[in-house]
Amino acid sequence: MRRRSVDRPTVSHEAGPGRPRPVGASAAPVGRPRFFVALRPDEAAAEALARLARDTAEAVGGEPLAAADLHLTLAFIGAREAAFAGRLERAVAPLARPGRFGPLALGRLGRFGNRTRPALLWAGPDATPGWLDAIDGEVRRALRELSCEFDERPLVPHLTLVRGARREAAPSPVIAPPILVASWRLAIGRNRPAGGPLRYDWSDPGAAS
Repeated sequence: MRRRSVDRPTVSHEAGPGRPRPVGASAAPVGRPRFFVALRPDEAAAEALARLARDTAEAVGGEPLAAADLHLTLAFIGAREAAFAGRLERAVAPLARPGRFGPLALGRLGRFGNRTRPALLWAGPDATPGWLDAIDGEVRRALRELSCEFDERPLVPHLTLVRGARREAAPSPVIAPPILVASWRLAIGRNRPAGGPLRYDWSDPGAAS
């Protein structure tokens, strides 16, 4: 596994001027759906992460994500017409082959958000494995070939667990034991544009191939 300092998550890593932010961190559902490309964890890992999210939210406040909504964003695209989904699915379909995505141990808890507003808490790995670097690069190349603008900030591998935690929330930075994601699925996500809790609709780009 190759270590990159920009991608190493820590509990003190907060968004702000000059600091990398998680791709797609500010994706409020307003107007048209906002699209992104992500990896979704296997069912067992998603359930374990959802339990961790609920336990964390009980301790620090905020809204825990449900198992069905947990994901690792690769590229955040933003608001598009609903019909854009088909073009996007066809563009990334060749990258959705089974067996391309390796296991990943999520052993760190971190936070984004400064101390004056509610925090976003997440789980992430200690380092970025080569296979994740590779798929991230391939997704970005596919989007450029599609002439699709997207957030090009460096990937910070993480799965959001809790939104709106108390400003001072600083949970233990270590998940003990680490949660192992044994397998992943490439997916197209979109924020539901209506009000209410932030939830996601998903589509499988492999079905477009």
